[in-house]
Amino acid sequence: MKHFKNIIPQTESKLYGKIDEKWSRRRGEDLYYTVQKNSINEMERKKSKFITRIYRIQSEEEARKILEAVKKENWKANHNCSAFVLGERSEITRSSDDGEPSGTAGAPMLEVLVKRDLTNILAVTTRFFGGIKLGGGGLIRAYS
Repeated sequence: MKHFKNIIPQTESKLYGKIDEKWSRRRGEDLYYTVQKNSINEMERKKSKFITRIYRIQSEEEARKILEAVKKENWKANHNCSAFVLGERSEITRSSDDGEPSGTAGAPMLEVLVKRDLTNILAVTTRFFGGIKLGGGGLIRAYS
């Protein structure tokens, strides 16, 4: 999730592909951002492997189905943490730490999505534990 700082509307982002700009008359010409296509990124921190997947979504049900599919696909993973934002005004937000210490995974992921004004987006980070504990601060840095 570190690469969000590189997202610029209508340009190619190394991690997330093209960003889709939308205009909404109901919001009085306010601009909001979402991803145009799904993407994936991998990183390693102290032998733990983190795989982040980004999906464009339209409903909570769709987000839950995708999350279930990711969990099924990565059944050997220690954690599948998630965060999503839905609605033109980001009305619906959810996050899950999936067994990580409370507030160290889902909340930092959600914070990144909200601060970048992204909506209709689901982020799922799968962690394969590498044997070295990262601590609360290390987990927050890894998931944000």
